[in-house]
Amino acid sequence: MILLHQLAKADTFLQIYYDDHPGLVFETGSDMKQFIDYIPLLIFFTVWAMDERSVTIGDFEHSVGGIFSAAEFLLAGSILVYGCLFAAQRRLDKFQWITVAAVVLF
Repeated sequence: MILLHQLAKADTFLQIYYDDHPGLVFETGSDMKQFIDYIPLLIFFTVWAMDERSVTIGDFEHSVGGIFSAAEFLLAGSILVYGCLFAAQRRLDKFQWITVAAVVLF
């Protein structure tokens, strides 16, 4: 949670000025935000590309791999990532709300 809280703070931009090039300004923060937004998608494609196998935890057996399992992981990953972002920032961007709604509804 601490790591995601620190990553959520990356939404605020840090401007870096260089003495050699006074007109050159780099803004950091938006790259980390984009990476966080793509985490559920990366999880989806990773699980989708896996060969199907059964995972047993105690008496619970679940099949991992394939499109249906990838959709389950996409739903869980989206709720986890955007839930942590909402808890850390107390807000989500409009695009993030649309993404969460699309994943949950479809």
